Amino acid sequence: LTTYWFYRITINVTKFRSTGKEEVEHTMTENRVLQQCRHPFMTELRYSFTTPDRLCFVMEYVNGGELYFHLSREHFFSEERTRFYAAEITLALGYLHGQNVVYRDLKLENLLLDKDGHIKIADFGLCKEEMYYGAFTKTFCGTPEYLAPEVLLDNDYGRAVDWWGLGVVMYEMLCGRLPFYSTEHEILFELILQENVEFPSRLSCEAQDILSKLLIKDPTKRLGGGPGDALEVMKHQFFFLVDWDRLTGVRHNVPGVESMVHSTTMIVTLTIGNERRNTDWTLTDDVRDTTERGRTKKHEVGPNTTEHVPQRPH
Repeated sequence: LTTYWFYRITINVTKFRSTGKEEVEHTMTENRVLQQCRHPFMTELRYSFTTPDRLCFVMEYVNGGELYFHLSREHFFSEERTRFYAAEITLALGYLHGQNVVYRDLKLENLLLDKDGHIKIADFGLCKEEMYYGAFTKTFCGTPEYLAPEVLLDNDYGRAVDWWGLGVVMYEMLCGRLPFYSTEHEILFELILQENVEFPSRLSCEAQDILSKLLIKDPTKRLGGGPGDALEVMKHQFFFLVDWDRLTGVRHNVPGVESMVHSTTMIVTLTIGNERRNTDWTLTDDVRDTTERGRTKKHEVGPNTTEHVPQRPH
């Protein structure tokens, strides 16, 4: 009797010899964070190993697609569905902060859905370690549309940048667009620093209030920016109906969403430098890889970026 085991996995491969020093450092940071941190709403590292010139991550395979893909199909989500996703993100960020890790790269492209439609945060390369409450850093990194004002101003910043990121992704889910946007980075940064947030009239008072408080430009006054961190966010009236104790232990049905399609074929994704290769695709259109959307990914800015890094506004 022969027994065959089939696994759905993702393998990320970084080539040391063809990758810049900063990129290697970010990869090593991601390895440490993934080895030390385990949470239901974070992608899980199953194994990691090295060859003479490569670092390989064997990750759980998350086949529900990027949250951006689903939002682009539906334009915006209901408050109930947004509340569900935002609650799971909040728990994951609170867990990371409890491990003294700041995520720094919250965006729709880094929010995946598992086969049941639950959140899985991915890509931990921009994480900053040893960031307890009151600790600060100054690195200018992230994705332009999601950068917090304190990052743009070259100020010391801390954990509150993640709550700004939550405000941006919640705004996108509820409104179907970014709160601040321009194709010109200088204009975009000025909007982030100066412009007030506007809301569609259909949003409830609770939704408008939490977005306003997450998108406060002063990090010391921002919701979640105090010593209470995630607890401040969890206590907001927008989350009044959320049973936080049950959320991580019980697999709730996602409001208005059917379970994602299961795949029975082993899928291996190889990322070598900036080159991505896929084999054995068996996905349906509902969960097809986002590179097939014909959309150019938002690029990140930071010390490891090979293209021109836009300057902060003066």
